[in-house]
Amino acid sequence: MRGLEFYNIELNILQEWLEEIAAGNTGQEAAEGVGHFQNQLLIHHDYINGLKDRIQTNLEEMTREAEEAAGYLKEGNLSNFALLEEQYDTEEKLIKELRKEFNRFAAKWL
Repeated sequence: MRGLEFYNIELNILQEWLEEIAAGNTGQEAAEGVGHFQNQLLIHHDYINGLKDRIQTNLEEMTREAEEAAGYLKEGNLSNFALLEEQYDTEEKLIKELRKEFNRFAAKWL
């Protein structure tokens, strides 16, 4: 959850930089890049928030099961946890790629 919050903060910082670029560059090429990154930031914010909700729900289910079954968990919840971990890893990779792409864009327009 901390990692996801970190990436949300990072996306907010990229949004601030994007607003600076948009304010200082009114040309068509800059506007297209701003639009592209605006969409990417919105998509990643939404995905992160949904992933946080899914992780929280899974943790609550596993906690409830562990309490009710003397520490034993259903395999389905453990599989779901592994899937959520994989989704986190994928999102982390995508955000790192987005950051690289954004940095190249920002270097050109800031």
